[in-house]
Amino acid sequence: MELPAWAYLNSYTILLAAMLLHTSLSASRSESNRAYLRFLIVLISLLIMDSFSRLAVTQKDFIYCLMRAGNFYIFAVDPLGYLLALDYLNCFIQSPHSRSNLWRSMFLGFFLVNLAAVTISEVFHLGWFYYFENLKYHRGTFFLLRVFFGMMFALLFEYYAFSERRHIQPIYRRTLIAFPAIAILFGLMQTVFSGIQLQYNGLVFACIMLYIHIQSNDLTTDYLTGAGNRRRLDDVLTSLISSKVSFSAILIDLDSFKQINDTYGHKEGDSALQEVYHLLSETFGRKDTITRFGGDEFCIVSEINDPSQLDSKVAELRSAVKRFNDGKKKPYPIRFSIGYAVHDSVSSEDLSTFLKRIDSLMYEEKAIHHSRRS
Repeated sequence: MELPAWAYLNSYTILLAAMLLHTSLSASRSESNRAYLRFLIVLISLLIMDSFSRLAVTQKDFIYCLMRAGNFYIFAVDPLGYLLALDYLNCFIQSPHSRSNLWRSMFLGFFLVNLAAVTISEVFHLGWFYYFENLKYHRGTFFLLRVFFGMMFALLFEYYAFSERRHIQPIYRRTLIAFPAIAILFGLMQTVFSGIQLQYNGLVFACIMLYIHIQSNDLTTDYLTGAGNRRRLDDVLTSLISSKVSFSAILIDLDSFKQINDTYGHKEGDSALQEVYHLLSETFGRKDTITRFGGDEFCIVSEINDPSQLDSKVAELRSAVKRFNDGKKKPYPIRFSIGYAVHDSVSSEDLSTFLKRIDSLMYEEKAIHHSRRS
């Protein structure tokens, strides 16, 4: 017996999603990874139940029950995907004035209202969204209305992602804005080609995109700021040293970080670290690696191999910090001490010695700052 096209497509997509799930289960336990797993599990369940909903039946038997259960599940649970996708997006929005709770309430309300309406329609055989006649599925009276609301919330999701783009780390921004756009595209295609499942397949494609560009970076990314972590720094420096190429490194320590924490609280301390990362990412290019070296220390590894160019880049950073402080965006100024140097390709200086050298330079500047304020 030849299987229909949807069976091949759904089977292949479920297999891909299951592989993503298996890989992600062994990843870190960050909030974003947990949100990603929840979304992926619901998506797999929707694909499985969609397959049940497309079964051909000739009589009211077990297969017929599976088919009805599949239709009920996808109509009832489908909006949960929007809610879980929103939860995932919120993991990357870093703003003290975030509207995440308001938006989550809207999407939760849509899910609960839809769940209640689909359940009432099914229990009382009202046929609001779908019904069965002669063992065949038919679209119900309010089917298109539900499609309209689904598309509206998909567009709202895209609007929310775009409106909060300034509060998303640059390395994640484009991918997270593209995520709802993919859902919208495949959702539109689904309304035209109802014979096969395109929306959920498109979302699995989006999940692959998220995994490649975001989730796979989880082990080498500092969750709080979006900078690379110490592991990322070690990997980059080791690679550069072994390749025998010239590069530079800039070590930065945030001054008075403990005072910020003690005066304004740890949440504001986290915000200060995020602001430092924003300043660094605006100053340095994509080819430069920005990492959070320690609690309040950052290290930038750059391709700059000329000391005068490095001096200019550090001066550019200091100017960016001054502009930020002049704008009085925070109730405290951002100040940090800097140590930097070029590691020449012909130098015999090992990695440990090089890092100690720029660390020493940084603490020399920190001592000068401390003496000025005391």
